[in-house]
Amino acid sequence: MDQKIRILQVNKLYFPHIGGVEKVVQKLGEGLAQKGYSVTVLACGPRTQEKELNGVRLQLVKTSFYISSAPFSFSFPHFYKKLSREADLIIHHFPDPAGELAELLVNADRPKIVLYHSDVVRQKALKPFYDLETRIFLSRAKYIVATSPNYAQTSPILSQFKEKVRVIPLAVDTDFFTPEGPVHPILSQIRQKGFSIVLYVGRFAYYKGLEYLIKAVPLLPQSVKVVLVGDGEEKPKLLSLVKELHLEERVVFVPPVKDEELPSIYRGADVFVLPSIARSEAFGLVACEAMACGVPVITTEIGTGTSFYNVNEETGLVVKSRDPAQLRQAIQKILETSGEKKWKEPTRERILSDFSQRKFLELWKSLILEAVKRV
Repeated sequence: MDQKIRILQVNKLYFPHIGGVEKVVQKLGEGLAQKGYSVTVLACGPRTQEKELNGVRLQLVKTSFYISSAPFSFSFPHFYKKLSREADLIIHHFPDPAGELAELLVNADRPKIVLYHSDVVRQKALKPFYDLETRIFLSRAKYIVATSPNYAQTSPILSQFKEKVRVIPLAVDTDFFTPEGPVHPILSQIRQKGFSIVLYVGRFAYYKGLEYLIKAVPLLPQSVKVVLVGDGEEKPKLLSLVKELHLEERVVFVPPVKDEELPSIYRGADVFVLPSIARSEAFGLVACEAMACGVPVITTEIGTGTSFYNVNEETGLVVKSRDPAQLRQAIQKILETSGEKKWKEPTRERILSDFSQRKFLELWKSLILEAVKRV
């Protein structure tokens, strides 16, 4: 029966758009397609087109306008209605205002699973309206998937739907992200000059808390360099802060790299830091990728997945957010013990046991079968 299940995934954007949620949508869709499911993805894009990508049927609809950086399309409800009729199950990725609005208008007569990526925390003016819309939308779901028990327990929205919530952690391709292999030339050159490397990879967004990592640099020994790989709206502010603190020689900015280069980037680090400050950082998959490469991580306690996969004193350290002094202390502690190989095996093993792509797809397959089961 499961081999014939037709699945419609709905999200605001899709690959090649770069983003953590988009990566999850892609990996879930391609993984289910490889297991024999028929998978279609509906998303906004630069123009309306249909194509097949790695076994997934992709229906893009032209973006008409944006509200608070979220894309909307006048055509989205039409395509949602059409594609939902062809599906046995719909998987929505939340938050996605265009997809949610389409469901509210269409009220698709199919079982629905919502993968709840994060609470909406910043849109204060629209929040009362959006919270009401969210409750109506989630009430139509058969199941709501949280990516960590921490998030399920601390989300004010999810606490209203406890009976529907299931936990399926996000996943890493452990055959791709491995400790063995080459180190990226940029990091290799830094290491050859005798520096220890503190690494961050990802978007330069407000909730990442990168200014607190930069403020920790003057407190660290001169032998430590911080490498920030990525780009985003906060970059001008971060560059200004580095200049203000005279850290141009100690903080290295590296543009985003191709996905195939990521393992070599992680392997060059002594410690990976994810200094997040807000619940918008619902999981932080990049830290899991670093752990799969045997790198210890420092994450912050914000009530989300960042302190779920990172076991304090075992795979790394969990610290208070917005605290450069605690970041400095944690970085130094790991650097002082990194040569003892204390961290490498536990970090890798943590990902292999609970956050592999294989386990992720097995859990999703079981939930899909439960959702489409006829009574």
